Amino acid sequence: MAEKLIAADRLVIICGGGVVLADACAELATLAEALDAIVVTSVSGQGALAETHPNCAGVVGSNGGQPATRALVDAADCVFF
Repeated sequence: MAEKLIAADRLVIICGGGVVLADACAELATLAEALDAIVVTSVSGQGALAETHPNCAGVVGSNGGQPATRALVDAADCVFF
């Protein structure tokens, strides 16, 4: 799996509330920065990566998502959920 994440050109990480509940937000930021991955969240995952972080693209999904974030997921060559 790690090889696929590293090799991806348009990696998107979809993050849910588990990252917040596990207090793993710093680890998510480190991973996103190391892989230069776009991070989108579910509504419950909001805040896992600061909205002001350059890798954060906002909420995806039918509950609060925007077409632009869905387009990023659609264009990804690898999605890590």
